[in-house]
Amino acid sequence: MKENQIGRGMAIAAILAAMAAVSAWAEQKTIARQSDPVVVTGETLKTLRTTPLSQIALYSARGGTFSRVPSQIDERDGDGVIAVETPDGTPLHPDDNRWDDNDDLVFMARDLGDRVERDALPGGHAAAVEIECTDPVSGAKGWAYCLAFRDRVRDGPGRYVNYDLAKDYVTADCYELGYTPGQMKSYFSTLILKDNDGVHSANILDRYKFRVRMNLFFSLITISRNEDDMRSVLVGYKDGPIRAIRRCTNSMYLKFGIRSPSSVVDNYYYRDSIEWPTLIKLPFNVSTIASEAFLVTGCDWNPQAEGMRFLNSCNTTPVLVDGVMSEEEKRLDKQPYLWSAIVGSQGSLIARLWLSPSLVMGKELLYIDDKNAKDPPEDLAGHWGYNGWTFNITTVTSGTHRFISYFYFPKNYAPGDEKPYLDILDHPLRVSTRAL
Repeated sequence: MKENQIGRGMAIAAILAAMAAVSAWAEQKTIARQSDPVVVTGETLKTLRTTPLSQIALYSARGGTFSRVPSQIDERDGDGVIAVETPDGTPLHPDDNRWDDNDDLVFMARDLGDRVERDALPGGHAAAVEIECTDPVSGAKGWAYCLAFRDRVRDGPGRYVNYDLAKDYVTADCYELGYTPGQMKSYFSTLILKDNDGVHSANILDRYKFRVRMNLFFSLITISRNEDDMRSVLVGYKDGPIRAIRRCTNSMYLKFGIRSPSSVVDNYYYRDSIEWPTLIKLPFNVSTIASEAFLVTGCDWNPQAEGMRFLNSCNTTPVLVDGVMSEEEKRLDKQPYLWSAIVGSQGSLIARLWLSPSLVMGKELLYIDDKNAKDPPEDLAGHWGYNGWTFNITTVTSGTHRFISYFYFPKNYAPGDEKPYLDILDHPLRVSTRAL
């Protein structure tokens, strides 16, 4: 009789334990988004307010295991400017190293996990906040948990990106990108792609070009400026594990030693994407001084890009990049496009552009595949699938205007793979928080 009672007791205990496990593991992750940076603002994590940043860590539950995931906190000063370091190591726009309402917690959607109850969280924490991310297209969800501990936590479990200040060089999981250190150039001239096995392509880029031409007094005078006339000074940086930040002041030489008003921009480098904003400050309406004005911007590839293929949202049949303009390339539809891609055994790059509403101007596809073309200044003569935009900026008015170039680096691109990257902007994740 006693043995039967003991057996029943053990069975009940097992059932209760199983029920507790089920209740602790509340809901499985269904979200498939991978490349979205998730930025959670401090005002939505009020439970952590005044917590030292060194005591905050991010966790997620995946495969039945609760573990810490890569994240970073970008602290902002009272004016909302992200704290960085100057090249000599001096803090720039520092704050108090405690969690404030204007700080950012940043992590990647790929690290979202299952939903759990509080009793499944790691012990020793003083406060916990559940972060829920929802795909607005599919309704799928994933979760992460931000915990505040009573003591300092160890360094994070890994990083997706590194910034080398001395080389002015970014190394990420899916690409490498390099500027020209010490020469105050605004453009990058090294781009290396990586495949799923970590195999690196050669550098496929000559340079990123940014060129302006204005005809004054009914074409009696022509003014041309290019990326070499753009002076860029690195004023601050942050080598974060989720996003590296490169802060520069940019200005363009105009004439007679006069430069345009300088602008400050932060470039963001993630695991498989880059966010590269540009500010244009104009003290006049372009049409008051120019009868014609054009801006040309895009990636001028080098011979290492030969064999890749170009396509965009208006030209979904890829054309071959080989330094010779084929009939198919000559017939490309030049109307404004949503995205473009260059893909091949070297790797893949998807590009898109966001313009502020104030930038009302004509725009069309720029595409030249001609190895005999001359377009100085350039490091290598010729074009191999040089692509980007031609803008008619005659209608641009005075003021400060902004556009952002986005670059995404998918693995083993196939048609349709651009959609999850387009969704990052077109259908951003919905983020909500719940104090536990």
